[in-house]
Amino acid sequence: MKYMMFVCDDTQPDTDTEDLPDIEGWVAENDARGRRLQGSALAPESAATTVAYATGS
Repeated sequence: MKYMMFVCDDTQPDTDTEDLPDIEGWVAENDARGRRLQGSALAPESAATTVAYATGS
């Protein structure tokens, strides 16, 4: 079974860096253990596609 972790961040980042998690450490550890298969940042909102559908279709 595979799971996806989805991480969101605010468009107005918090400037307080005191409590930031060690993302690079997490990535390195999970890459080394073979638990992280792929990762990348989301595309900007301007690249989004909207899909509309009719109820029952």
